[in-house]
Amino acid sequence: MRKVYFLLNFILIFQSCSSDENSSKSDFNVPQWLQGSWRQAEGVTFNFTPNDICSTYAGEGQCQKQLIDFARKGDMTVKVVEVITDNSYSAEIKYSNGQSTTYAFKKISNNSIEWTNATGSVFIKQ
Repeated sequence: MRKVYFLLNFILIFQSCSSDENSSKSDFNVPQWLQGSWRQAEGVTFNFTPNDICSTYAGEGQCQKQLIDFARKGDMTVKVVEVITDNSYSAEIKYSNGQSTTYAFKKISNNSIEWTNATGSVFIKQ
């Protein structure tokens, strides 16, 4: 009986370590050409890191990684589906409650991108 107890504890510890490792894996894999800060004339700014998409408007900022982590802490399932090419990037964030958000960008040049969710919204690299 004692051996079974230790075996079960070992399995539980191993599984908890494994799930921690999986949860630290990034949902976003932002391509190098998109990383950095991009600003639109109307004051909207996107800041892309290798593993996050952040936006700021009128002084209010929001990062997707933080929102996803918060949802998961509330037992919501979140899935991020990315499509990455040499000239475009999109990330669809799907929540288990049926909501979804999509961010899609097209490279115009090394210094400008278009936010394709809002046609004609051009951002300049800062």
